[in-house]
Amino acid sequence: FAQDIESIAPAAFTAALMLEGCCPQEARTPLRPLALSMTNLAASLMTMGLAYDSDDGRSAAAYFGALVTAGALQA
Repeated sequence: FAQDIESIAPAAFTAALMLEGCCPQEARTPLRPLALSMTNLAASLMTMGLAYDSDDGRSAAAYFGALVTAGALQA
């Protein structure tokens, strides 16, 4: 999983564009809520050997969240 870390932000960017395409034109606003979840984050942490409640696990989750947010905000 660690080797794919750089693909998280571009994937979030693509997902945000796809969700925007599903939204009717009249409902689009510059700052509308967008729901992107980090499915399987727990499994990814376990694969990396990180406990959910450890400092390293929380740091990794925060980093993943930041990448998803950054990718979505670029869309």
